[in-house]
Amino acid sequence: MSGIAKTVGVLLLGTICASAELPGRLDFSTVGVYGTCFDFCDYSVFKLRTPKNDTYLPHMARQLRETNSRGKLNLVGLYCFDRVTYAKPMSEYIGAIDRVLAGIDMGRVHAFFLGEENVTWNKGLDVLNGLYDHVKSRTDVPIYQWYSMPMLHHPKQRADGWIIDPYGMRREAFRRYLMKYVVLGKPVINCLHATPEGRFSYHNSAAHDATVEQMAVCREFNVPMFFFCVDKTHGSPYIWLHSDDPENVRIREWLLKE
Repeated sequence: MSGIAKTVGVLLLGTICASAELPGRLDFSTVGVYGTCFDFCDYSVFKLRTPKNDTYLPHMARQLRETNSRGKLNLVGLYCFDRVTYAKPMSEYIGAIDRVLAGIDMGRVHAFFLGEENVTWNKGLDVLNGLYDHVKSRTDVPIYQWYSMPMLHHPKQRADGWIIDPYGMRREAFRRYLMKYVVLGKPVINCLHATPEGRFSYHNSAAHDATVEQMAVCREFNVPMFFFCVDKTHGSPYIWLHSDDPENVRIREWLLKE
C-alpha cells in the first residue's frame, strides 16, 4: 500500500470510529431499558438518587463513563425529591441535586429528567420549574419533564423535552395523546411496558397488545423508546434479563426480537 493510500485509510478509519463513537440523537432506531443499560441498549436510563454513602456516586459516575465508552448515550434521572407530595423545602432538593451533579461528569450525560410521573399540584409546578432552572444554571444539557398519566404538559412547565408512559393506551388514543406532545416541537421519549404478566394488575395481555400498537405509532413519528422490563417476582431488570420463568422468557424473547 502506498504512503498516500495508508494516510487516506487511517483518516477514513478515524472518521468511521469518530462517527460510531456516540449517536448524535435519540430516534426510533434507539432503545433503552428503564433503570439500567444492557448490551442491546443504545442508551442508558439511569436513576441517580440522593446518595446515602460515599461509594454510590463514584459507582454511578463509573457506570456513566463505561456506558459512553461503549458508544451509548446516558439519559439520567435525578431522583432527589419526593414527587407528588413535594413536602420538603426547595433548599433540600437543590442541595441533594448539587451533590449528585458534583459527583458525576455532566459531559457524559445526553439529557437529564427530573424524576418520574410528577404532578403539577401540591406546588409541583413551582418545584419542577425551580429544579429545572437550577440545573440549567449548572449545565446546558437538556432537561426533560415526566408527568403522571393521564396528565398533559402544563403550559407554564419549563422543559427541553418530555417523557411519557401511557401503559395500556391503545393505538388511536395513544396517537392522539402523542401528537399533543410532538406538536410542541420538543423531543419526546416513550416508556413502554415490557414486563411479564402478573407483576401488577395492569401487566397483562392487553397491556402487551397496547405496547405493540404504540411501537407502530412511535415508528410513524420517529419517537425513541425505552422499556420497563422487570421480573414479576422481585421487580428487577437484571432478573428479567436472565429469568427462565416461561412468561418472562416469552416477553424477553419478543422484545429482543423486536
